[in-house]
Amino acid sequence: MDIYIKDIKQQFIFRTSALILNKDKSKVLLFNVEGRSIYLLPGGKVQFGENSLDAIIRELNEELNLDMDKMDFSYLGLSE
Repeated sequence: MDIYIKDIKQQFIFRTSALILNKDKSKVLLFNVEGRSIYLLPGGKVQFGENSLDAIIRELNEELNLDMDKMDFSYLGLSE
């Protein structure tokens, strides 16, 4: 179950994102939301009982078929 709260005036979606760079760190991976003119970092919603790091590992596996156990990565932090 995703962490999502909505009332009449506002909504809150707990989402996590990954900053993925190419080897020489000159390009960032982004994706386009169909029908919108915005680009986002890959990631997705955090599920109930899941922390941000576990969520991004799950999302990158689901969306990009990346096995994070075999990759060298670092956790940058949390931003609200």
